[in-house]
Amino acid sequence: MTTKLKTPYVPTSPGWMLVTPDIAREWLKVNSGNRNVRQATVKYLADQIRVGRFERIGDGIDFHYDGRLLNGQHRLLAIIMADMAVELLVVPGLSDEAYTVRDRGNNKSASDVLHLPGNLLADASLCFRITTSTAGRISEMDQRDITTWWLPAHEAMIKGARSSKGLSSASIRVGFGARWAIQVNARAREYVATQYKAMMANDTDVMTKATAALWKRFSQREVKKGSSIERVDAAVLSFYCADPIRANVAPLMRDAEGSRNILRAVIVNMEEAYTTAPLGAEHPYMFPPKLTQTQIAPRLRQSVKPTDNSLGLHLP
Repeated sequence: MTTKLKTPYVPTSPGWMLVTPDIAREWLKVNSGNRNVRQATVKYLADQIRVGRFERIGDGIDFHYDGRLLNGQHRLLAIIMADMAVELLVVPGLSDEAYTVRDRGNNKSASDVLHLPGNLLADASLCFRITTSTAGRISEMDQRDITTWWLPAHEAMIKGARSSKGLSSASIRVGFGARWAIQVNARAREYVATQYKAMMANDTDVMTKATAALWKRFSQREVKKGSSIERVDAAVLSFYCADPIRANVAPLMRDAEGSRNILRAVIVNMEEAYTTAPLGAEHPYMFPPKLTQTQIAPRLRQSVKPTDNSLGLHLP
């Protein structure tokens, strides 16, 4: 005969209820047979709760008919970590069989849920990682927000381009896309887009000296699938080498952290630059002058300056 546990606050029928940290602690006392706790998941959910981005979903906090907690430990731990109450669907009275068959189907990807291209969502995830300096998960709400203002840069890169095996595509798109977004004239923007396409097509005849060096680096065995080169660093290197004023010099990024900070500043400010641009403007991004002058203005760190200034850019 199964002994029924005394589990406080569990309703007698399925329904939504406000789960406080104290309730979560009581329910975790009867947590039995759940998967190992993933602390990164708990932290991610707690962060979403704190900033008001925790989304109500139909996945319940499930209890066995004997009172044991079957599902939901990560959400309960997140409520405790965030020290905030959250409304959750609570489902009591389930059998062991109900637990063993859950999560066995095909999980929906963010692309399935948001109905957006996978490569666009990959860009959004990398932008999030660069600006937050974290390898944690990104919520669907954050992905949706980022893709709204990142889309023009994304489309400028992929238009007429084809994917090349062995290249870190999202990293290159983000690096080149951010560089394209801050260019002040059409010719400079065309240069960035053309060089990205040349890399994707392995077209060495079109590549400038800087792009060719970047392509060679990314085409090596060490940066292919399973690469030891980190995606953020690859995006920073792409952003650095995509600068039109470096077209005719072999890129030598001596200040990696400085370049990382500039790329972070660009991406952080792209949303404001996009939303403040006039409707129908020739360029979709209008960066604040102060930011452009102090953090985004191209800076040469090589001993040799390029001789070709045909793109009309100001050389510091």
